[in-house]
Amino acid sequence: MMQIQNINFSIIIATFNRAGSLKKTVISVLEQDYQNFEIIISDDASTDGSKEIAEGFKDPRIIYIRNEKNSGLSVTRNSALKKSNGDYLIVIDDDATLKKDFLGSLSRMITDNNASVFCPQILDPVDNKPFIEFTSKTRGKYLGYLDFNCFRGGSHIFSRKVFEAVGYYDERFGIGSKYPAAEESDYYFRIRKMGEKVLYCPELIAYHARENNSSDVKVYNYSYGIAAMLVKNLISDPAHFLFYFFIILYRLTVSAVRALQYKFFPKSIQLKNNIYKYNFFLKGTVYGILDYIRFK
Repeated sequence: MMQIQNINFSIIIATFNRAGSLKKTVISVLEQDYQNFEIIISDDASTDGSKEIAEGFKDPRIIYIRNEKNSGLSVTRNSALKKSNGDYLIVIDDDATLKKDFLGSLSRMITDNNASVFCPQILDPVDNKPFIEFTSKTRGKYLGYLDFNCFRGGSHIFSRKVFEAVGYYDERFGIGSKYPAAEESDYYFRIRKMGEKVLYCPELIAYHARENNSSDVKVYNYSYGIAAMLVKNLISDPAHFLFYFFIILYRLTVSAVRALQYKFFPKSIQLKNNIYKYNFFLKGTVYGILDYIRFK
């Protein structure tokens, strides 16, 4: 069994034009109570001073790399993964932070559990509420296929062994790509297909702001990417065909019913529609399905 103090972590931070939040993210790692790590900041050709922020840290454990041109989130993460040396890889967004005991707690969980993939509890720093409701009501659980939304950009963790087996993020998915979402969900399903367990650990705390008023474009893009990702896995993972088919059908049905409800009875779901924007949710889902089938 690997000894706690010998576990080396690679913290993967892909960034684009978030100089202010990037600094807070890096500081939250540097102030951890467990100090055996490297930080790889992969910059997707930012123009806002992110380079100066990253290079301003004088810690030799920080590696800064930069794309020559804006290439998308998955390309940027993959560039960092290629430079990584850690036993475990922790992927966090450039506007997320880690609780001070995150790495120490993770080290103990790695030695105590038969798991190589972990999902932390992600809290909104404003109201301290979890992104996924069940996360506040359990001491931990192994995640199933329906729990793919727990594997989020705010933070997710996998071992080098898993990375070597699963490979890189699919660069067709993620912000700045053909399908501008769902790169984490796609990676989650690829992990599950190889039979690996994914352990949700509420003791691991990461903070990431919840967006409750997304634009029409963001809702469309997210639904578009999710739909394309589900079709990809429906085709590539026939053993779980019914699961992917059910989720696609569910998303189509709910968004269609809600869009009609909002059209004819707008006041009844005004608040929910402000968040989910059902018409754009439906359009994104339909076009994501059709475009993946056409252009895969």
